[in-house]
Amino acid sequence: MHFDCQTCGACCYGPEEYVAVTAVDLCRMSTPQQARYVSKTGDRLFLKMVHGHCAALHARQDHFSCRMYGARPQPCKLVEPGSRECLTARQRRRMSDVD
Repeated sequence: MHFDCQTCGACCYGPEEYVAVTAVDLCRMSTPQQARYVSKTGDRLFLKMVHGHCAALHARQDHFSCRMYGARPQPCKLVEPGSRECLTARQRRRMSDVD
């Protein structure tokens, strides 16, 4: 099976407080990226969600990309095409098994 992240984006959709951000993750982000994409709830940090998807997701005409890919948090790095996390996200979005 072939899974192409740039035609999917399913892993970027979820509830508030979906992707935790650690201090190590913050070190990889620029100050503008932190201000634009990170929110704080109590003493925990998360990626901001907008309309049910990550604020860093750039979705246009069936093409999906991350505006902070190089600095994305560790949980995002764990999602590989076809991985358990990928397939779970695709199932949540009711997507077919193959792109």
